[in-house]
Amino acid sequence: MSDKILKFIDVIPSKGTITPGTSLNVLGGVINPGESVTVKITLWGKAEDIWKPLLSQEVLLEEKEHKHLYFTIPPEIFQKEYWGLKDLEEIELLISDKIPEKDTPGKLIFVEGR
Repeated sequence: MSDKILKFIDVIPSKGTITPGTSLNVLGGVINPGESVTVKITLWGKAEDIWKPLLSQEVLLEEKEHKHLYFTIPPEIFQKEYWGLKDLEEIELLISDKIPEKDTPGKLIFVEGR
């Protein structure tokens, strides 16, 4: 991995509310300010205080490249059982090449009850 810091652009979900049993499309962006590098970019999800890796892509980022990444989150991610919770009301989403800190803010997605 390069010693340069990648800049991550906020994730953009296709909707702000999701119903369990459906998938969700997410767009994220990353800017590489330094030399070319191949890196694993992960879409992270957080429910309550638990960050989990949801999906990953290994991407080649050319020097000074701005790249869009597309993820489709499968339906099982929006089930309370996946997170080990009694109720799942919201999930935060974030893309990064490393696990976010516990208090790192993400993009909020609301989960409707059935």
